[in-house]
Amino acid sequence: HNHIKSLGFVAVIGWECLFMHVQQQLFLSIYVDDFKMAGKAENLGPMWKKIGALIDLDPPVPLHGTTYLGCTQYETEPRPEDLIWCRKMHNDLIHAVTSNATPLESATGLAALTDADLANCRTYFHETTGHSKLCVDKYCEVAQVERSSLKSADTPCLDDHQIPMQDFDTPGALTANAANVVLKVLYSSRVVRADELWTVNQLARLVTKWTVACDKRLDKLIRYINTHDDFVLQSIVGDKAEDCSLALFCDASFAGDLQDSKSTSGAYMAIFGPRTFVPISWFCKKQTAVSHSSTEAEVLSMDTAVRMEGLPA
Repeated sequence: HNHIKSLGFVAVIGWECLFMHVQQQLFLSIYVDDFKMAGKAENLGPMWKKIGALIDLDPPVPLHGTTYLGCTQYETEPRPEDLIWCRKMHNDLIHAVTSNATPLESATGLAALTDADLANCRTYFHETTGHSKLCVDKYCEVAQVERSSLKSADTPCLDDHQIPMQDFDTPGALTANAANVVLKVLYSSRVVRADELWTVNQLARLVTKWTVACDKRLDKLIRYINTHDDFVLQSIVGDKAEDCSLALFCDASFAGDLQDSKSTSGAYMAIFGPRTFVPISWFCKKQTAVSHSSTEAEVLSMDTAVRMEGLPA
C-alpha cells in the first residue's frame, strides 16, 4: 500500500482495498495479489509501468474475458433496446425529481437513437456462472442428491405461508453442513447476483438455528440457481462522468417475517445517465425493530440506505 500511495493514489473511504488517483482519473482495486485498474484509457498503460517498477507484477491483460475474484468480465456492443431502457430510465428519474422532463415512450426513444449513440456506448457483463455451478455441486454433495434430480425454479424465495408452522421449530436435515453451502452462495449474491440476496441473508442468520423450514428454503434457492446459473450483471456506459448522476433506490417489505413480524430493508445504488446505467452496490437487511406501518418500514429503509450507501458514495 505504501508503494501505491507513493504514486499518488489515496484510499477510498468506506471501500476496503480500493484506491483513487485524482489527477490521473484512475481507480485501483487490490486484493492480496490481484490488481484491477480502471479509468481514463490513456493513463492506464503508463500507470501500470510505474506500479511494475515498484512491485513485481505479471503483465496487465485486457478486461474482456478475464476473471477477477471469481467474477468473469466481458465487454461488448450495446443492444438498441438497452439504450432505449437507459434513456427512458434517465428521463423518468429526471422527471420525478425536477419535473423538467416529460415521460418518454419507448417508440420515441427508438426514433431518437443514432449510430453515434451506439458507437460511443459499451456494455459490460459480470458473471459468476462457474461459482454458481460450484454452489449447486456443494449442495448436492451435502444433501446427497443428484443434480439431475433438481427441479426448475423461477424464483429464489419461498413464501413463509407455504411452510407448515412446525417446520420452523423442527431441526433440519442439513444442520451440520448448511453453512458450507449458504456462505458459498453469499459470495456470488454480494458480487453479481442481487436476485439471490434476500434468501441468502435469511438463511445466513439461521445457520446456528437450522430448521426444516431452512432446508426447504435452501432447496428452493439451489434449484433457482441451477435453473438460472447464466444470469449476469449488465452495465451500460455511454456518457461522460459530468453527464451522469448517482441514483439510490430503496424499498421495504412490511412485517414479512412470520416469526417476529419484522420488515426487511432493501437498496440498490447505480450511476445513471442518458446512455448509462452502472450498478454499484446493493443490500438486503432485516430491520431490528417491528414497524407499525408500511410507511414506517420504508422510512427506516431509506434512512439505512442513505446512511450506509448514499452518503459514503
